[in-house]
Amino acid sequence: MDELADQFDKNTEIPPLRGKRRLWFFLSFAIFILGTFYYLFFAVPADFSVGSVLRIKNGETLGEISKQLQDEHFIKNASVFKLFFSLFSGGASVKAGDYVFDKPLSLWELKKRLAEGIYGIAPLRATIPEGWTVKEIGFYFKNLGIFKAEEFYLSYADLEGWLFPDTYFFDADNITPEVVAQTMRANFESKITPEMMAEIKSQGKTLSQIIIMASLIEKEAADLNDRKIVSGILWKRIEIGMPLQVDASLTYAIGKNTFQLTDADLKIDSPYNTYAHYGLPPGAISNPGLDSIMAAIYPEDSPYLYYLSDKNGHIYFARTFDEHVQNKFKYLR
Repeated sequence: MDELADQFDKNTEIPPLRGKRRLWFFLSFAIFILGTFYYLFFAVPADFSVGSVLRIKNGETLGEISKQLQDEHFIKNASVFKLFFSLFSGGASVKAGDYVFDKPLSLWELKKRLAEGIYGIAPLRATIPEGWTVKEIGFYFKNLGIFKAEEFYLSYADLEGWLFPDTYFFDADNITPEVVAQTMRANFESKITPEMMAEIKSQGKTLSQIIIMASLIEKEAADLNDRKIVSGILWKRIEIGMPLQVDASLTYAIGKNTFQLTDADLKIDSPYNTYAHYGLPPGAISNPGLDSIMAAIYPEDSPYLYYLSDKNGHIYFARTFDEHVQNKFKYLR
């Protein structure tokens, strides 16, 4: 009996060779799966189009973009990319524009760049000074060779005053009048805090009135302290029913500078002629910076009712009209 039991145990053992074959089978299968996964999702085409421009147009479907990526040697398989992007883009779509890749990218890296609009092109630095008009901004980009001036100022004239002057970095190959206007307007909105809005409301004013006043102040005074005093003078003139008599508003309308104005110009029937019309002009005359906006919100009370600037930009204040005339005689001869 013992001999039969021993024989039975020997017959039921798994032969060592068969166990090794099974282990190698599982290892080979795992390597195959990992290799396939790597090939599909991380390996890049040997002829990846480094340095060439990938142009994604507005309105293209993910399927069309995937086929373009395959045809232009950015990916190995269009169907895999389409599925991968759909699963792992978090609901984002491919951002239209021109892309340049300085090295081969895996499917994961490519998905990230396309979903986030990381174009890989050196940005265009654009510095917009305080007090520029929409028209001046348009000609600035025209001089850079980006787009025609009138494409900007004719389309966005209604944003005068609401485009925040600042230094911007734009994608040089994807910059349009719309992109510039939207970026500058968004920057403006980020500067207006809830505290500022609460103060404006407490004064019984609107943000539009503040921006129009700030645009006048921007053109009338350069120094922050002077701007606060000028702001106080202009708001005081409105309060007592006196014309604002701001040269900058009239020059905005007729295209002359302050020192070119004539007595005839002061009688021009324009809503921007604050000698002939009371109150604020109908719109902003420039795009003011934060100092001018703050001066418009927080004016400085003073005994002055008049001011003038000499050709060097120095401001002279006066309490009475007679003092103002004397300042004209002294500083504007």
